[in-house]
Amino acid sequence: MPDNDAISQFKIFRWNPRWTDIAPFSMWALSGAVLQIARAGGSFAPLMLEWITPLLDLMFFVLPLLFIRLAEKQTLEYIGISKRRIGAALIMGLTLGLFLAWISVSRSLGSGQTLRFPPFLNFIAYLLGTFFHLLAIEFFYRGWIASHFERSYGFLPAVLGCGLLYGISPLFTWGMDVTLPSVYASWGFFWGGIFPYTLLMGVLLAAIARLTRNLLAPVLAMLPQMLLADLFTNGAANRISHPYSSIIGIVALAGIVAVVLWITQKKQPSS
Repeated sequence: MPDNDAISQFKIFRWNPRWTDIAPFSMWALSGAVLQIARAGGSFAPLMLEWITPLLDLMFFVLPLLFIRLAEKQTLEYIGISKRRIGAALIMGLTLGLFLAWISVSRSLGSGQTLRFPPFLNFIAYLLGTFFHLLAIEFFYRGWIASHFERSYGFLPAVLGCGLLYGISPLFTWGMDVTLPSVYASWGFFWGGIFPYTLLMGVLLAAIARLTRNLLAPVLAMLPQMLLADLFTNGAANRISHPYSSIIGIVALAGIVAVVLWITQKKQPSS
């Protein structure tokens, strides 16, 4: 039977370590190791990341799904995929999301950039890729890691631990793009504004996810900002060179996730 008692009882701290606690951290470390492959690419590192990142998103879906469903015998409600507290998730997520989008747009406009909508197919490719990436990140960090840590150690350690792992995650890719100045390579990003921002966002998103018990909250908090930020002149939406292959690739990856979800559904424990 699913063990949801510990996580359903809100506690700031608890001490209930399990051997499975190593699984989310191990996968987080594995994701970093996979991304380091791009370092061997030299000038091809940015191109390699274009292929590695979507595959990593797939891993962020599939491995936690298999572990949650088959190893721990949990339902997806355990990580926040449910109708519980959906009203609170909508209010908190949209409020934070609109605020973050306003900050992002204001900064872009202040730097002299302008909104530039790409061609239709490029926009569709960008939309699908952004949504798939966002869901993968939230599923892995605010879903699996945060809920797992809260079950074992309580709300505060879960929020801080999840936020820290999320904050460090840009280190895996920072400095791989050879077009960046060397000052931003590798550990250099800690001395800039990247780590403080990602750490703050990681803690904030984990907090609203665990308070509402619903992953819709962090998804809505990040979606407006992510969609708008890359629609400006220098954004990723205007740098998609092969929209057809991008669309086909994302649809194929989503199909794999759907198949894994369907297969593990048969193993879902009865509530």
